[in-house]
Amino acid sequence: MWTYIAKIASFSSPWIELIGERWQDPNNRLIDYWRTVSADSVIIIPIQNKQILVPDKTFRPGIGIETLDFPGGRFSHVDTIETSIEEILNRELGISINQIESISSIYSNPKYINSSTSNQKLFGYYANIRSCEENNFLPHFRFNLNQHDLNDLLSQLDCLQCRALLLEYLKSNN
Repeated sequence: MWTYIAKIASFSSPWIELIGERWQDPNNRLIDYWRTVSADSVIIIPIQNKQILVPDKTFRPGIGIETLDFPGGRFSHVDTIETSIEEILNRELGISINQIESISSIYSNPKYINSSTSNQKLFGYYANIRSCEENNFLPHFRFNLNQHDLNDLLSQLDCLQCRALLLEYLKSNN
């Protein structure tokens, strides 16, 4: 049985907390573990006219490059998940609340992003966007829901979470 021994360090910011802990394993060895505590994330796959909408590439400081990712962000549970999704779609694609036809979960339970070093969960959704004038949409890419375009999209997604959500969406909608 694993036994918690002590907290050895803690650093926090408004976005994340880093905690160092000492644990004793079943063989009585002392092991230091580091973990993060942060708000859960939500990623949305927006679909309009049988096309997936993806915002322009965004710079990711953690890896030092721009990447193509689905709209997403932190979910603090202060608002409803639907409100967070609406805000994210508006911020990242310029989609207004009245342009969203429906929001559906990709899977029934959120998934852990890294269960060994983090408490963070990922909520995955897709949103059907009404057919409308796009003059208010922010710059974005469109990928048709056909094998060629989906393979192209998968080849351009570096984010493992985005790739996993796309595959889960495709599995549940085929």
